Amino acid sequence: MADLSSNLQSREPKAVFNEKYARKGSIYKEYEAGILLDNTAIDILVKETLTMIEELVIKQAKGYMCVDTVEVDYNDSYKMMRIKQPKLQSQVNSEHQTVYAIYYEVV
Repeated sequence: MADLSSNLQSREPKAVFNEKYARKGSIYKEYEAGILLDNTAIDILVKETLTMIEELVIKQAKGYMCVDTVEVDYNDSYKMMRIKQPKLQSQVNSEHQTVYAIYYEVV
C-alpha cells in the first residue's frame, strides 16, 4: 500500500472545519458541521483511493480476485451520469484537468 505521507511532502493540502456549512444554491439553509477540503486535498484523496482500488485483492476460500485495470473518467460535464459505449470513448476524461466540484459553503 502506498504511503500517504509521500504524497503530502511536495503539496500543501488544506482542510477547514466549520459548524455552519450549507449546500450551495439551496433554498433552506440547513447547517451542517464538517470539514471542507481544498482542491489539493481532494486530489490527494482521489489519487490514494484509486491506488487502493488498483491494488485491491480479495481472497476467499481457495480462490482470489484482483483488479486488472481501472479506467477513470473525470466527468466535468453537466451530465450526472454518462453511459460508456465503445463509440463514446472520446468523451472519457482520463486526466484531471479542472478543479473538483465544491458543493458546500460557509454561511
